[in-house]
Amino acid sequence: FVSDLRAPTPSAAAELCSPDYREVLFTVDKHLDSLETGVGRVLERYNQRLLAFKNVLEVHSPENTVNLYSQLLSACEEKLNITIKNKIDFYGNAIARFAAGLEAMSPLRVLARGYGILEDDNGIPVKSCRNTNMGDKVRMKLHDGEIRCTVDEVALKLKG
Repeated sequence: FVSDLRAPTPSAAAELCSPDYREVLFTVDKHLDSLETGVGRVLERYNQRLLAFKNVLEVHSPENTVNLYSQLLSACEEKLNITIKNKIDFYGNAIARFAAGLEAMSPLRVLARGYGILEDDNGIPVKSCRNTNMGDKVRMKLHDGEIRCTVDEVALKLKG
């Protein structure tokens, strides 16, 4: 379908052939707004990607890696110091208990409670009345010295 459009004057024909400058200006403004919006969106996406790359670089930077390992090392050092202190306390207490046990069984401790150790002239402990005879010389060791004695009598305990 074709139709002719007739203009009454050549100026009117020129107006019909060329678009109105206000319409052209409106269309250009509209396209410019669309272009600015699209470019703004593209720039925003690239800016977000750039920030993401920056964050990745910051997280994986050598300085942050060194700081992270430094913190881990400090935590391990603190844990090791606590463990060493606990072991020293544990073994120190064990040594104190063993020392107390040894002190309780010490012959000197027994002598301090009023007991004595009987030895013959050669310094050999007398363990039985059967090991002595009348007239033997013996020594009684006490906590503050020793007493030299002579056996006057040997009285054996009867079984029974």
